[in-house]
Amino acid sequence: MNGESGAAPALDLRAVGVGVLWGIGTLLLGAVVQGIIGHNSQVGEAVLPLMWQALATLLGGFQAARRATGSGWLHGAISGIVLVLCLAAGMGIASALPSMAILMKMAGIGAGAGILGGIAGVNLGR
Repeated sequence: MNGESGAAPALDLRAVGVGVLWGIGTLLLGAVVQGIIGHNSQVGEAVLPLMWQALATLLGGFQAARRATGSGWLHGAISGIVLVLCLAAGMGIASALPSMAILMKMAGIGAGAGILGGIAGVNLGR
């Protein structure tokens, strides 16, 4: 299959980049919504960031796999991990970097949500 002309490459970095950009956009939208909700209500601040991170990696994996049209789990997992690393780098700029245990936990959650989004994205397609 790999030798056939017109075969999709094993990893489409452009599709992963699109997924990461969708994830970052979702995180930015989540920050605005969370700020509005937090200002107007007494919702706990500990739950919302994890919800937005999971939604962002799910949507990023979905878009990466949709764009790649193949290997949805791979594109979703890589876009989820790259998104988490970007998030950790942003946290490191704003304050201290998270510990390795927390970073590995975040990467696992990002990969898992990205895989789920990637499987959905490749199956729903364009």
